[in-house]
Amino acid sequence: MKEQIIEVVANAKKGEKERSIKVPLMVPESIKEAEETFGEKVVFDTFNAQLIIKFQAFVRGQLAAEDNETGLVKNSEEEVTAAAAAWKLTGGNRSKLSTKDKLAKLFSGMSKEEVEAALADLDVEELVASQVEEGEDEDEGINVPEDFK
Repeated sequence: MKEQIIEVVANAKKGEKERSIKVPLMVPESIKEAEETFGEKVVFDTFNAQLIIKFQAFVRGQLAAEDNETGLVKNSEEEVTAAAAAWKLTGGNRSKLSTKDKLAKLFSGMSKEEVEAALADLDVEELVASQVEEGEDEDEGINVPEDFK
């Protein structure tokens, strides 16, 4: 077996008390290895549990979507149901667009003056600092040791 070791961070908070620990976890490198280690039923049940969680997150996103101009709910129940019926599991929820393309999409339909005004309103130092903090939070769940990057 070619399992790899990753470092997992676990946090526990009870009232004002908070503890955190990093512990190693052996992770199989393939479905076959996962089945050999944990058994087919455990692998299948875990897949189904995560499938439901990802599907629920997608549907929540559809329910919460708002029209940028009006701030009103964007999708009717029928539209949410149709989107759910068309949903397919993908490798992740991350956009494959480049940062430049994401910005272009965000600013599409705005005049040059509106874009310049929006950018002028940004506090770049605060924005960068908040992105670092958010990134640290996102990575909190699984930290892959440098050896495996």
